[in-house]
Amino acid sequence: MNIFGFAMAVLYVGLGIFLLVANNIFGFSGFQQLGFGLILIVYGLFRFYSAIKKKRENESEEDDEE
Repeated sequence: MNIFGFAMAVLYVGLGIFLLVANNIFGFSGFQQLGFGLILIVYGLFRFYSAIKKKRENESEEDDEE
């Protein structure tokens, strides 16, 4: 499940960067494209942080059990 969390974080950040640098292929205005791209990047970074935090918690629980 950790791999899926990291993969989704990378996907969100990648899609956000794509929206920022790509031509307007979705029919958004410039402001909408910039806003949505930034929201996706921030959400992807949040997911990445969450995945790292969950991974560390799982590792510390495993260490406590031993």
